[in-house]
Amino acid sequence: TMISCVVDGAVALRYDGSQKIATSATGVTVDGDIKMYEISTPAAVANYGSVYTKSDNKLYFQDGAGTEHEIAFA
Repeated sequence: TMISCVVDGAVALRYDGSQKIATSATGVTVDGDIKMYEISTPAAVANYGSVYTKSDNKLYFQDGAGTEHEIAFA
């Protein structure tokens, strides 16, 4: 099974027999790394945040008002 879907419930995506992405009532779980394509600052969408990377290889969060915040690691 590559994709399993439960009516009004969870969805799971599998690769080579292992579950990699799963949805639940509280969100999404990813097993493995996430690759992101470099973009310029995206357009803001009210009440939604965005996480993205740009060509400077830094990670950013944009809030629903469109304010960009660099995600810094200690």
